[in-house]
Amino acid sequence: MPISYTIDNSQRAVFTKLSGTLTLKECIDHHRRLRTDPDFDPSYCELIDGGEVERVGLNSSGIFDLASSCPFAPPARRAIYTSAKSLHFGIARMFQALAGGKRGDIQVFRELDKAIAWLGVEPPSGD
Repeated sequence: MPISYTIDNSQRAVFTKLSGTLTLKECIDHHRRLRTDPDFDPSYCELIDGGEVERVGLNSSGIFDLASSCPFAPPARRAIYTSAKSLHFGIARMFQALAGGKRGDIQVFRELDKAIAWLGVEPPSGD
């Protein structure tokens, strides 16, 4: 599965892992699963680990739809880690521009340790 997540209530954090090829449908389904998860709180912080993404199947319209479907609230701090591919970084920055503020304080990083430090969380073991 290209998108999985873990909720850590003790840290008030969601840890989202992306891999393979991402599509709009999978991303929207992920938002729906979060929204209906009884452990999810829209004010939680989120670490999105996109280091294993190979391809992003989203166009600009899809990124707008994704930003609109996002279940996070303005108080959330969200860090997106992307692979070294400039295209992935650019897509993450576009998402940041569209969703930032309304869907949390979103920052994009090229280094996972900096994303984790910015959030001030401990990722689940095995990450």
